[in-house]
Amino acid sequence: MDARPSDAIALASRTHSPIYVAEDVMKKSGMDIPHGKSFDVGDAKGLDSLVREAEEAFHQHQSREESEEAEKEKSCRRLTELVFGNDD
Repeated sequence: MDARPSDAIALASRTHSPIYVAEDVMKKSGMDIPHGKSFDVGDAKGLDSLVREAEEAFHQHQSREESEEAEKEKSCRRLTELVFGNDD
């Protein structure tokens, strides 16, 4: 599967799968990490945190769209009442 690095990392971490990288890509963009060396990610967010934020943003967007749709329907009903009168 061909994927952007961020997508590959997210998918591999969720499925506990290895990531394979083309040799020419590693030669161009990779770096050697000495055995036992780790990198301090500082304040970097973990995958779970990023997924949670994305899900929250999606739900906020979805709620906003639902509110806009309800307002459109309300406006259409009001316009119909004004043009054709109220059937009550």
